[in-house]
Amino acid sequence: MEVTTLGGDAEMARRIVLDLDRARSQMGSRRLSFVGKTVVYSAGVTIMSAFSSAERWLTPDAILLIHCRQLDKTVEVSGPMRASLAEVEALAAQIRTGLALEDENFRRLAEGSDIGVDELCGRAIHNWYMTAQEAVDRRLVAGLA
Repeated sequence: MEVTTLGGDAEMARRIVLDLDRARSQMGSRRLSFVGKTVVYSAGVTIMSAFSSAERWLTPDAILLIHCRQLDKTVEVSGPMRASLAEVEALAAQIRTGLALEDENFRRLAEGSDIGVDELCGRAIHNWYMTAQEAVDRRLVAGLA
């Protein structure tokens, strides 16, 4: 699979990851590989996490953008407190679910590399732009394609 992307919908990327997992389970001994070309941002990195580090390749000019899941929402609490509490609890549940999905994707991404999940989470908060060579050096990918 060759990917060049400036990012996109996190849930669509997660759907692609699930489809790749299903395809891999039905392929027998055949292998799937990932080649990231030029830019592989956010959702593209999520797709890359569907592949083991030994199955990931980047072109020499590739840049990865690893960042945390985003939420852009304004909540106005007004009116009866009972009704407001339900709205706040629903938002908290949405955030907890998003963080659990992020943790799963970061765990998959870090597996086989020398990047720990804690480092990944810490750097992803501030948009981690990683060069192809840095990804090779940190064993996030198998090599350059």
